[in-house]
Amino acid sequence: MNETSTIKDQRDGKIYKTVKIGNQIWMAENLNFKIENSWYYKNRRKNGKIYGRLYTWEAALKACPPGWHIPTVDDWHELIEFLGGDEVAGGKMKTIGTIEHDNGLWKSPNKGGTNESGFSALPGGYRFLDGSFDHFGMICFFWSSTENDTNTAHSFFMFSGGTAIARQTLMNASKYSAHSVRCLMNLSEN
Repeated sequence: MNETSTIKDQRDGKIYKTVKIGNQIWMAENLNFKIENSWYYKNRRKNGKIYGRLYTWEAALKACPPGWHIPTVDDWHELIEFLGGDEVAGGKMKTIGTIEHDNGLWKSPNKGGTNESGFSALPGGYRFLDGSFDHFGMICFFWSSTENDTNTAHSFFMFSGGTAIARQTLMNASKYSAHSVRCLMNLSEN
């Protein structure tokens, strides 16, 4: 069992669950701090209570509370390797159950979702460049702070149909699209 705790974001008073996985301490919930260029899925506040907000890359870089940061690609790889590699880590990170059964938050089949890591990945969907939304209940995208080029940045995603976690560097990783954010505690705070 991984060590769990909570933190209070002094900026707005929200309490977040945290989990220690290997040598890293992660938020065990999607960030829900209001900042410019962040949205609830389909702009519905009720979605934010569970799934947090979706952030453009630039907004994500500013959104974590003091003492926390957007993970780099290397930070994500450390987590993924600790959980057994990219083919199985996603299943160990996804919450259990499905919307159709077990009061879960993923659409069927939520293949391999065990959440044995305590990361509690949620399928908060995605906001496209044109302002439309999609993939709610099916996919979660999380930003990294690592740029790919001037228009794209690396992100990581999991989907309901598998146990893998993969790095996205092209189409869906436009810095102007919006993804979920998981903050990682700064090493000096750990």
